[in-house]
Amino acid sequence: MKRHPRAIAAQKAESEISESISAIAEKHELSDIELLQIMNGLLATTLKYMLRAERHPDNPDLPADVE
Repeated sequence: MKRHPRAIAAQKAESEISESISAIAEKHELSDIELLQIMNGLLATTLKYMLRAERHPDNPDLPADVE
């Protein structure tokens, strides 16, 4: 089975991101919980805007919970 061309790029990016996050966490002496809290906040923001775009494709600035 042939791998999708993006799979290799995504795998390399994942490795680089992981290394970067580890270096930042070490630099700032973050606990695992602090690091996960930061990452969770970033993911929540991304998911909020993805949901807005899904529910209101013509106006993604509109909050997701309104019609």
